Amino acid sequence: MLKLKTKICSKGIHYSVLNSRIFFSSSNIDFEHSFPQKKEYYDIVVAGGGMVGNAMAAILSQDNIFKHLKIALIDTGSEKKNFKSSEIHQNQVCALNTTSINLLKSIDSWDFIQQNRFGEVHCMHVWDGSSDAFISFNSENEQNLAWIVENELILASLKRKLSNCENLKVFYSNEIKDFTQTDQAIDIELKNNLNITAKLLIGSDGSDSLIRKKANIDTIKWNYDQIAIVATMKLSNKTQNFTAWQRFLSTGPIALLPLNDEYSCLVWSSKNKMAKNLLELSDEEFVHKVNQAFVSEDFKNEFGSSIESFLQTGIDFLRNAIPRGDNFFTSSEKLVRILPPKIISSGPRSFFPLSFIHSNNYVSKRLALIGDSIHKIHPLAGQGVNMGFGDVICLKECLKHNILSGNEIGSWSFLKDYESRRQKQAISKMIGIDSLNRLYTDDNYNNLLKTPIVAARTIGLTFSNRVIPFKNFFINQAIK
Repeated sequence: MLKLKTKICSKGIHYSVLNSRIFFSSSNIDFEHSFPQKKEYYDIVVAGGGMVGNAMAAILSQDNIFKHLKIALIDTGSEKKNFKSSEIHQNQVCALNTTSINLLKSIDSWDFIQQNRFGEVHCMHVWDGSSDAFISFNSENEQNLAWIVENELILASLKRKLSNCENLKVFYSNEIKDFTQTDQAIDIELKNNLNITAKLLIGSDGSDSLIRKKANIDTIKWNYDQIAIVATMKLSNKTQNFTAWQRFLSTGPIALLPLNDEYSCLVWSSKNKMAKNLLELSDEEFVHKVNQAFVSEDFKNEFGSSIESFLQTGIDFLRNAIPRGDNFFTSSEKLVRILPPKIISSGPRSFFPLSFIHSNNYVSKRLALIGDSIHKIHPLAGQGVNMGFGDVICLKECLKHNILSGNEIGSWSFLKDYESRRQKQAISKMIGIDSLNRLYTDDNYNNLLKTPIVAARTIGLTFSNRVIPFKNFFINQAIK
């Protein structure tokens, strides 16, 4: 039988076995890494501390149906308890639709935004830079077409609610290092070597999603050869600023979104070379280019303009000729072409390259993806974060149905239900937005090809503006 002798010295505790040359020294052992780290267990883990990830965590931790669940949020950012709006609006904003606003209201985040600031869109005016064709939307029943809110403010409104959620733990300044998927659970290793086991992992870690890559989910993607420049612009005069303006140029769309009676946010998408030149300009030169872009006739196609004039005359004839024509066609008296307010100064410019990304699958074993990790689109329709919030709503509804049906969290039937529902909603919208950008970005087309394309666009846009059923359809699409 071996006898153990213990000796204490200044370097630590030494253990030796009598009649043996084996000994252990505590000074030579790294206890922290030699023994397994404590494992924590959660029902659902949300990875990603952006707007979509925070909204997902908030809705899961506040809805009564999920109160019994243990939720974790992995956020790469640091905890920020106090938020104060800057004097001038930040240049990164979202155009939130009614569905997104209702989501924020349901998790008590909208009140905080209202206490700070937001822009209201009562009217949208969109026109083709190659012809005189345009379409205008006006809000009805005192309902906004959109709300323009700074990204930072949306994020702050979501984060402030998380600290009051008893069933939620937030791991700030952390990220997922690796994970292993099994039929029963998903084992997650964090950057700080903490191990977590969950029944379901929800990935919301952006368009370059590490989670999507580690799950071996492929994507369809391409670059647009365009860069979007964003900046907060000061108007020449204070005015009732409730109109969103967008003009389709041959090099990409330029838009001006209302923030308040003195400022608007610019979103200018253009070809890479042109965008780089715009970024190198002085503020004064850049402001001049912006004002010019909204009125310049450089892209005008005379055939397209003549087609538009002919169509307006023809629609006026049909409106007066057929019974109750005013129920089908708008009046030409309402067709007043207006221009956006003049800009006098620009705030700091930011930019980001534009691309299309769509994930072939939205789910994997014990994993569901949301937000930019499954879809990234062109900003011309302002639908990026709205689609992400749509993912949150859809996943929440599928999870709720799954629980009420008595199924296990993270079951394959639940995951496929979410994927099927959401893909039907998202793919058509992505194809539509991508097609619009391709249809209107025609700087590389020769005149032989460009002229019929401009004519087709003119016909489509004019009918969409004058034919009431078509117009109502597009208004509903813009609001929802």
